[in-house]
Amino acid sequence: MHNTRINRTDVVSIRPLGAAVRSEHALLVSLLEELGPDASGLLAEPVYNRDGSVIDWYVPGRVVALDLASAPADIAESVAQTLADLGSRIHALADRIERQGHAEDREMARLLRDCLTVPSRSCIFVVDGKPVLTAWGHVTDNGQALRTGLRVLEPRRQAAPPTPPAPLAAAPPMAVAPRIGAAQTAEAPLGATAPRWPLVGLLWLLLAVLIAAIMYLLLRACAFGWLFFWFGLSSYCPAGPIATMDHLRGLGAQVAALEQQIAQAPGTCAERAIGGAEASGEATTPDAEATLQRERDARAGLQAGDLEITLLWDGTADLDLSAQFLCPSGPQAVAIDYRTMSICGGVLDRDNNANRIDPAPAEHITFPNAETVPSGPIDVGVTLYNRNRDTNPDIPYKLVIRRGSDPPRIIEGTVNASDTRQRRSVETIRN
Repeated sequence: MHNTRINRTDVVSIRPLGAAVRSEHALLVSLLEELGPDASGLLAEPVYNRDGSVIDWYVPGRVVALDLASAPADIAESVAQTLADLGSRIHALADRIERQGHAEDREMARLLRDCLTVPSRSCIFVVDGKPVLTAWGHVTDNGQALRTGLRVLEPRRQAAPPTPPAPLAAAPPMAVAPRIGAAQTAEAPLGATAPRWPLVGLLWLLLAVLIAAIMYLLLRACAFGWLFFWFGLSSYCPAGPIATMDHLRGLGAQVAALEQQIAQAPGTCAERAIGGAEASGEATTPDAEATLQRERDARAGLQAGDLEITLLWDGTADLDLSAQFLCPSGPQAVAIDYRTMSICGGVLDRDNNANRIDPAPAEHITFPNAETVPSGPIDVGVTLYNRNRDTNPDIPYKLVIRRGSDPPRIIEGTVNASDTRQRRSVETIRN
């Protein structure tokens, strides 16, 4: 299906309100589908360039887009009314989701409200008479933005600078108010409040009750009962048994023996392989069996091949699998990744967590037959493209390599969260 680019923005002049919108678009579209086709088509799809410095905004089909700023007055008024209606419905949907009370529901409600914010009027387009937002969920680099919805194209309020204090002037002479006699009554001015001493006393009483309750619970934990206050200190917090010196010496000997075993263990860990030459005929572990079963599930329905490479991980992070090699018909250096998903006989036919979060993410590269497998080495790499709100400092993954009828190999590794968009070579496959 053909897509049309209607706008281009650079990441220097705008900044996102929350996480990167690359992974939020599909989620937001699925939420907005509940409101109808006019709402599901409100947000243009963001596509980043190779180095992530520019965002192109696309809509499906071959269309002609009109900048709202240059649209005729009648079209602009109609689009503004449509935006007001959509904004009210989207805010109502966000409120309904937020009332469900879960943390993920509150996050989805925030995303729905943020998507109604654009940096400027020039980011609003008209496609087939309907509004389309680009650079949604972003503000300008100095924090200015427009909000569509409850108030159409209303600028986001900026914090007003503090008002400088006025110069002190000489106080005018105060007039002495006439005294009110015993038989006179004075009406309290509007806004006057009654003395707060009863409220203050009530708060002090509440504090005393809380302190007493805390002391009671602490004393009960140490076996103090009400009889303690009548007969004196008759109980205490019992201490645990005191270890004898012989017991401590025995523990020290066990620690020394364990340290000696660790010192005599091999200093390197062989790469973990299942069924390969390094497995030495050992039985497959339950963890490896679970990994292979998940890999088989991930490959279900995908193209099988003479050489298959599968990347498995858990969480919301967007990991990218890539393979670099010399093209047999070249020779020239090529790479299979999310930018070039099919080249020189190799195909990347599964790419997860880019636009929609998958509960069991995986990526899969295959070479269908022996003729398409490169004769030279294949450098397999893993890239952390986007954390997608994953807070783990390290993201573990498993790489499963299948070649023909040979037993599969499993390679485990981790990607550090600070290595965003830095490709790491994991394995070199040689024929």
